[in-house]
Amino acid sequence: MAKKQFRIGIRHGDDAAAMTVEVLREVVTRSFRNKSVLIKPNLGFFSSSGTGVVTHCEVIRGVIRFMKDAGARPFVGDSCIFGVNPREAFEKSGAAAVAREEGVDLINLDEGEPIPIEIPQPLAVDQVKISSHAAHADCIVSLPVMKTHMYAIVSISLKNMKGCLFQREKMRFHHLREEERFSRWHAYKNLDRAIADLSSVLYADLAVVDGMVAMEGMGPILGEPKPLGLVVAAEDPIAADTAAAFLMGFKRKEIPHLHLAAWKRGGKPDFDDLELDRDLFALHRTPFKPALAEDISAQYPEFAFSTGETCSACEATAMAFLKYHGEKYKGIETVHIIMGRRADPKEVARKRCIILGNCAAKLRDMGIFLEGCPPIPSDILNALGGLEPKERC
Repeated sequence: MAKKQFRIGIRHGDDAAAMTVEVLREVVTRSFRNKSVLIKPNLGFFSSSGTGVVTHCEVIRGVIRFMKDAGARPFVGDSCIFGVNPREAFEKSGAAAVAREEGVDLINLDEGEPIPIEIPQPLAVDQVKISSHAAHADCIVSLPVMKTHMYAIVSISLKNMKGCLFQREKMRFHHLREEERFSRWHAYKNLDRAIADLSSVLYADLAVVDGMVAMEGMGPILGEPKPLGLVVAAEDPIAADTAAAFLMGFKRKEIPHLHLAAWKRGGKPDFDDLELDRDLFALHRTPFKPALAEDISAQYPEFAFSTGETCSACEATAMAFLKYHGEKYKGIETVHIIMGRRADPKEVARKRCIILGNCAAKLRDMGIFLEGCPPIPSDILNALGGLEPKERC
């Protein structure tokens, strides 16, 4: 029997809510009547709508309105990175105001209960713990903002589902160690394999990709906003991500977690096989600048990083600090930040050094040690007050 082809729709304009409703009317074939529907945007950072960091609140509004018209019982939910207050982040993003105006709940997924789920044919993890709010929903809509990502190449609908993991389970994805039984997959990063594993047990029923204001470069938070005025949608997340990746200038095989997720599900078609308006997608294709580590040093030369087998949790802490506080330290004498189990301390200046996270604890005597797994951005901010001298160059 031939596999179902999922229509991928696209809209371009400036009325995000109306465009979202319109594109969903084009692509949705299933019934959501009387279903509880979790609308899962990316609200995990303390940032405003329209920055490319979090999902545009008006796209969220459009999905809510479509689901209400379809007779569903929608609610919005996400969780935040470590150190970010969800209530404050939801307000900052504009999603809280939209939820109030549309009369739906906005839930912190980390306030649910952990639901363990076994992974079939695992590539990296045998079991995951999902928030009960996600596990018990009848349907899920993955609603990411389109952006490049310093660890996963891109962050679209599959990567977005990581926010459904329960509390510190999200962090565990960044601490996985190589195991011999997974040796066949060691050519791929653990994070990519874990995202593919998650997709095999938590696969959204609908994907809506927010490209109103996307992000290129050092995503997920240090990149540059990229206004596109686009909304993409499909009933199949891999198809949606493949189409969105094309718009960003990537092929599916260049995105390891997307390639592995497609393989686990029996090999979904590549872009050339998708059911969509090729001329329209080609018209709106705008290659994104990828996330390159050297861009951090160029943007913030005052901070030198020494890493070795670090997980992305500590790196995310450092990136969040630079995002919100880096400009305050323009022109200061270089500060060295060490992280990771195998960070090389040989060229580190002892007097102006921050040791970040438990993995680098063996180097604690070389500078100011910040305990945690991971520490939070404000810890770095506080530590800078203890570094001397502070004269500007």
